[in-house]
Amino acid sequence: MQPSTQSEASIAALREVLSEKDAAGPPATPTWLVIRLIGWCWRALQERQRRKTVRDSLYELSERELTDIGITRAEIEHIAALRMLESLRDDPRYLGGVSRRGM
Repeated sequence: MQPSTQSEASIAALREVLSEKDAAGPPATPTWLVIRLIGWCWRALQERQRRKTVRDSLYELSERELTDIGITRAEIEHIAALRMLESLRDDPRYLGGVSRRGM
């Protein structure tokens, strides 16, 4: 084969491979990524349910019972949100603003 014929053959082979790749469609999302996303969503839903349970339990208490444990009705939402932040801080996967070196 001559150099020009050889390069034309290489180009033709490359075009054939590329057209087969395009015919296969876009690359699939890795299974582990989908499973990890589903797991993250499931944990988020569980945590939301836990916060709702804490919030509902505190709202059911009377003013006297709330005073006995040292909180007011205005603090209930804050306490439910704080519980979530503490669980994030304790989670080894959380890489947020809390430094483990200072502890």
